[in-house]
Amino acid sequence: MNIKSILRIWRMLALLGIPMMVAGQSSDPEALFTQGLILYRNNDFAQAKVNFLKLAALRENNPRETIGILMLAKTHFQLAEYDDVIHFAGRLINDYPGSAYVAHAYYLRACAHYERGEADQALNDLAYTVEFARTTELHHLAESTATNMLDGAISQKKIESLATSYSWDKAKPIITLWRARLEYKNGQKAAGDRILDSFLATKPAARYATIAQQLRSSDLGGSPQIRIGLLQPVSGYFAEESQDFLRGCAFALKRRSNGPEIALILKDTRGDIVATINAAYELADADVQLVIGDLEGMRAATIAGLLRSSDIPVIIPVATDNNLAQISESVFQMNSDLETRSAALAEHAMKELNLKTFAILAPADDYGGIITDAFAAKVDQLHGAIISQQWYYPGTTDFSGHLQAIREAGFRHAYRDSLHSWGLNPNMARIDSIYSRLDRQARRSSEDGDNLASYTNIAVRSIDGVFIPCYEEDIPFIASQYALYNIKSQLLGGDSWNNAEMLRRQQRYVNGVVYIAGFYLAETDLDYINFTRDFRLATAKSPGAMALYGYNIMNLIIKAVDSGNRTAREIAAYLASVHEFDGLGTKISLHNRRVNEFVNILQFQDGLIYRVNE
Repeated sequence: MNIKSILRIWRMLALLGIPMMVAGQSSDPEALFTQGLILYRNNDFAQAKVNFLKLAALRENNPRETIGILMLAKTHFQLAEYDDVIHFAGRLINDYPGSAYVAHAYYLRACAHYERGEADQALNDLAYTVEFARTTELHHLAESTATNMLDGAISQKKIESLATSYSWDKAKPIITLWRARLEYKNGQKAAGDRILDSFLATKPAARYATIAQQLRSSDLGGSPQIRIGLLQPVSGYFAEESQDFLRGCAFALKRRSNGPEIALILKDTRGDIVATINAAYELADADVQLVIGDLEGMRAATIAGLLRSSDIPVIIPVATDNNLAQISESVFQMNSDLETRSAALAEHAMKELNLKTFAILAPADDYGGIITDAFAAKVDQLHGAIISQQWYYPGTTDFSGHLQAIREAGFRHAYRDSLHSWGLNPNMARIDSIYSRLDRQARRSSEDGDNLASYTNIAVRSIDGVFIPCYEEDIPFIASQYALYNIKSQLLGGDSWNNAEMLRRQQRYVNGVVYIAGFYLAETDLDYINFTRDFRLATAKSPGAMALYGYNIMNLIIKAVDSGNRTAREIAAYLASVHEFDGLGTKISLHNRRVNEFVNILQFQDGLIYRVNE
């Protein structure tokens, strides 16, 4: 039974015995409450919220203030506004601790926490619901709701902490039974028996004694539950991508036929660094064997740093930043980093395409610097040459100066090669001096003062490849202008080039470009067609890019668990040994630096995209 179904049951409880009257807009508490209740029961929650907000704002001579706050929180729940549910339920609990509605506020707040994936907070509030409930119906409802949660995301450590967090009276028996149930669930029969023996010795109420006997005779035992923590911005920036990623994870688990139970413990980072830190600490205390970090690189790095001393392995799912895996020996980067990607492209260009000389045009920022340095380092290692390196600032639309400089560098390089081919080997200063003299002669001969590179439209063929790791929005400007400078070189691109629609729009300029990507699936790929069909049937959503990342990562975790790895240390050791795990659209290979070393190298040719590396 899900939380919303339970809440519908709760709604039917005889909590409110109020005469029904129709009232217009008013500041009278009775009129506001009655009209709000009518709107609520008619499912007009948006308008009901307006009435209850007005009612909650009346702080003097308002006999309906506490029930008004509770109804406001319930209305927010119906609108899936869970932050507001938690706020107003908390206001009722804190400001009016003696109210008859406090237990209902605790229950409602528990429902909101559960909907947000915050099972630990939900269990806390359900225990307090049991403690303060004034009706048997609500008491039993809270107990059954929490008992259902024990089969999901609650840790033994959490139950033990809860048992000692308050001097429980009414909730003590059920908390004791929860402790025993979780021990049995985790395969610890002896520990569960000890808890029940001590409990039954206290001669509990007949109802609890019966539950204890049933629990002892039930078959809850089995292999320990593998608990995977997820820290995702489900309600912040990247929320849509996060939901897509989580659907991919869940779909992988749904397709799994058997094996030890894997429970997902979700904490919302809300796209905020403070919320991320708090959520990471909560997971560290939640008996998880693995944590999957945030989609964004900085927050993923923060999570890895906070969990460094815990020995809990941390998966960084999407970020391509360099050096993330160096934070700790337990950090695993599932997406190849910028250094790996650009080095792979340089190696492919030199070894497979037989290119030797290169020019680079890159943005003058951290991204451009990192990807360019790695490309140039690999070219140098393989004894190639970078003969021109040009930088541009964000917002640039005129690249004529940069491209002219590359063309001129090509002329200079061609001139040097010509001298060498003629058997002449003067030093570099002498070569440049001779070229500069020819360049000045070209300027004097040109009516517009053009230099040697501009004076003639001779094609530049001395540059084998031009690497342009620009941003997607820069490509239309660079591509069209690049064509004007008659540079006959193989065009090489960064990961921002992986947009088929954009490439087709620029096809006349960029046909044949070779570039890098984290994953690639052809629309005609049979595996992708089947995946998309089954994903839509299971989730009623089409999979996005993040769904593929979530699906691949969860399948790797499943393989680790099904291979017999149960503890955090065992799972970390398995991940560190992974060599070419076949994912959908990519491979995962972590055995070298705990950074995925597989890079898709793609080519756009005549309107189609092909993978050119295996």
